[in-house]
Amino acid sequence: MLRASAEERVLEQMRHGASVAVFTLLDASQAAVPFAYVPALWDERVVPLCDHGAPVISFWWDGSAPAGAAPAFADVAEMVRAILEGLRLDAHEVVIAVALLESLLAKHGDVVQLFSVRPVLLAVCILALKLTRDAAVSTACCVRRIEARLTALTPLLGARIERQLLEYLHWRVPNDPAVYERHTLALLAAGAPPGALPPPVIDIFWLSV
Repeated sequence: MLRASAEERVLEQMRHGASVAVFTLLDASQAAVPFAYVPALWDERVVPLCDHGAPVISFWWDGSAPAGAAPAFADVAEMVRAILEGLRLDAHEVVIAVALLESLLAKHGDVVQLFSVRPVLLAVCILALKLTRDAAVSTACCVRRIEARLTALTPLLGARIERQLLEYLHWRVPNDPAVYERHTLALLAAGAPPGALPPPVIDIFWLSV
């Protein structure tokens, strides 16, 4: 098991790596997809996750940004961290969430757009929590953790967003250890500070159990 300081370092690198992954994904989606079908539950132009005037920057994600504008990395990182930190995902759960996101993209690559990224990220994070925690994790509990950041989110909406993800995944989640190892290494590499090396794989407990 990692020491507390090492765990915190790994978690920080995972969060940064996840931000890089989402930024890269959004950049590619903006450049390659002129039109994409996104279910209404994931479309914040239809079902916003934040009330008007909420103390969270939403104009990039609710369809109100100027046409052709694109968020900077700092904007994407702020959004990703708000969800990861709000839901209190640990480093292992961040890996699971990104693996679920990749699984979704393999089947439905166009559904993650600026106006759908928050609901999709929320869904994969809630599912990651449910897959990894020994104790039962309810969607309502997850919503309570994030409601200060996503002020229009309700337990019912959270459950419907999560179910939409499961339907798009055909109720199948990746369970190949090699998939999680690949995502762990990629997120650590993407999240490592300049000039720093990721921690040794032997120190990553979920790869050695």
